[in-house]
Amino acid sequence: MKQAMTRQLDVLPSGTVMRYEHPPQVTVDYAAALVALLPAPLRHVRFGNTGSQMTESAAMLSRFYRRMTGETDRHTVIALHEACHGTGPLATALTDEPILHDYSAPIDGHVVHVSTPPPVTCDPGACTGECDRR
Repeated sequence: MKQAMTRQLDVLPSGTVMRYEHPPQVTVDYAAALVALLPAPLRHVRFGNTGSQMTESAAMLSRFYRRMTGETDRHTVIALHEACHGTGPLATALTDEPILHDYSAPIDGHVVHVSTPPPVTCDPGACTGECDRR
């Protein structure tokens, strides 16, 4: 066990993927392997530490893209009712938990919650690709 941990310390040097200036080589290798499996339009990978962080990053990246393409009126984020999207400032606004909204106020006013679609059910032995929505 100790030898395995020592080998990992040699492979996983201290580094961060948060600012992207000097990511550990293993992170670069993993990203390259992942991108090689993705379809052509998807050639960028962004890593993060938590789901909350990545939820906020996705919303912020979308808003940034809209500003850069001149679509400044497109800033609303759609979130699902009965879903948790995280606990950061924007992720809390996306999360459908009124008590979190109260504790975190003021929250982002450009979030719209929509009903969660019904679950898809399918008998694995009989499914032909068309499953029932209930």
